[in-house]
Amino acid sequence: MSLPTLEYQGYAASPDGPARQVSSASIEIDKLITDDIDLQINDGYTNIDRVGATRRVGWQDLEITVKYVLATDDQHEFILSVAAERDFGGTGASRVGADPIGSTTPILYFGKGLGDLDIGYLRPFAVTGAFGYEFPDQSTEPGSSEKVPQQALLGGSLQYSFAYLDAEMDNKALGPFARHLIGIVEFAYVAPTTHGGTTTGTIAPGVLYAGDGFQVGVEAVVPQTRSSGNSVGVIAQLNLSLGLFAPSVLGKPLFR
Repeated sequence: MSLPTLEYQGYAASPDGPARQVSSASIEIDKLITDDIDLQINDGYTNIDRVGATRRVGWQDLEITVKYVLATDDQHEFILSVAAERDFGGTGASRVGADPIGSTTPILYFGKGLGDLDIGYLRPFAVTGAFGYEFPDQSTEPGSSEKVPQQALLGGSLQYSFAYLDAEMDNKALGPFARHLIGIVEFAYVAPTTHGGTTTGTIAPGVLYAGDGFQVGVEAVVPQTRSSGNSVGVIAQLNLSLGLFAPSVLGKPLFR
């Protein structure tokens, strides 16, 4: 369970209105259905403070994702998964950017560690990637002729695990705190492929602390396109393993 994910972007010019400050809190619950199938439920609450205008608050659209592991290779530290994400349009508030139109997005995920390579202290590096394509339920906005584009999604990360460095490479120079750290740089881009539109993208460098059954992270959020804003933001997250609290019920898949 991610509780909560807090995101903040300072006052920045908006292409469709006054400068604004955006903060949000979201929650995600993941549950293994089988060893290879995962169900994810995500929603969030957004607050927008606008200079010289009324503040806007409201929920985002509910999202449900089903993910399936296609292949794993422990020796080569590789995993490949596919997912179907469903955005239930109209379940959130359009005043904070929730879409009245639903969409379905198939996504391909991969993760690759470099520990199987003979590259010394670069072995704790890992890369992840995600490629998706969003299909909206309809091609025009309700009550207007404005087009709703299909969109390509690209995301990924580069990570360096000090826990891996300590455990696999027998590095005794690390202190007890540093052994739990993971340096990370994430990126995400969304580009419309039909009916015009604009591309949004961010790069997020940060650090994670992975403990026993929990993970805390903080990252800067740096916009990469004009449509993404012109102010650096910050995101913080707490992940909890619910299996720690009820291992016999929540700590294992529903079916095996």
